[in-house]
This record gives sequence, structure tokens and C-alpha cells, in this order.
Amino acid sequence: MLADGQLTLGDKVLKHNGRKIRRLALGALGGFAGSTADGLTLFERLEAKLEQHPGQVVA
Repeated sequence: MLADGQLTLGDKVLKHNGRKIRRLALGALGGFAGSTADGLTLFERLEAKLEQHPGQVVA
């Protein structure tokens, strides 16, 4: 998986070195594009679900 590190809000660059791809619970990888706040919230919710239900992700 590859991603750039630029995080924007509309036409303004907020961060040049953001992490769009992260290692989640149980070694799963996740990434996002679009709204940064929504992406980070979804990461947190997905990681919580992965921790609640271990062994449910098939590689």
C-alpha cells in the first residue's frame, strides 16, 4: 500500500507528513482518502471492532 502524506482541508494544506496508512489491531492495514477527521474517526472505530472480535479478519 502506498499513500502521500499531504493532509488538506479544502484548498489549504494542513500537514505535509500525515500518516494515511496505519497498522491496526492484529496486523491489519488501513488507509483513507478524503476528510482527515472522518478518516481518523473511522480508524479508531475499526480498531475497536477488531479488538472486540479477534480473528475475524482474513488475510
